[in-house]
Amino acid sequence: VRDMTSDSALQYRAAGPRQAQAGLTAGQPCGAEEFRRLLIASGASPSLAPSQWVENHFRWIVWKLACYERGYPDICAGRWLTFPNILKQLKYRYEREVNKAQFPALKRIFERDSAAGRAMVLCVSAVRRASDTSGQEVPQAAASAAVPAVYLEVTDGWYW
Repeated sequence: VRDMTSDSALQYRAAGPRQAQAGLTAGQPCGAEEFRRLLIASGASPSLAPSQWVENHFRWIVWKLACYERGYPDICAGRWLTFPNILKQLKYRYEREVNKAQFPALKRIFERDSAAGRAMVLCVSAVRRASDTSGQEVPQAAASAAVPAVYLEVTDGWYW
């Protein structure tokens, strides 16, 4: 939890359910794929909860809960980043986006459903160095003055 980043969150494996369910054995470590199966077993449509959607939301849920654990260790004490909380929040996001058609501010802006100038608070989730198309860092001497040396990844915290 201490070293969890928004990137490493996707590799997190939560201690599984207390009882076998949706093809999972009790205590089986669960990542995004297993949570997708549980979401579908709970009634979600497989076509409306594709792997990419679940992986994205799983990543942000795990990162957020890890941040809570890290920021408030006396209050959270290992009680937030848990299997039931991850599943509950994944179901909540599915309900909001799929069943209620409510979307985050950034998604609405990118899809031109909201004005880009609207006021919002963003959270910096990562600071990334500029890289070339192969994913390798561009040497500082080779970087153009017109290309930023770093990029900020932000989240609108819609589900926080």
